[in-house]
Amino acid sequence: MSTTALTGKVYTEGRNRVSLKERIMEYFRTSMEEYGAEIACGMLAMSGNTNAGLVYQMLKK
Repeated sequence: MSTTALTGKVYTEGRNRVSLKERIMEYFRTSMEEYGAEIACGMLAMSGNTNAGLVYQMLKK
């Protein structure tokens, strides 16, 4: 918890602590939102389906 002193009074800000699992899930969710298209292109290309990878890459742009 952090405290802030304002005009002689001390206010305590209660922060919710999150578990390690929740932090990992939040990081995974945000990274998939940001880099989901690149990950999908890479997975399609690695599977040997280069045509699908190229089409998906064109649709991404």
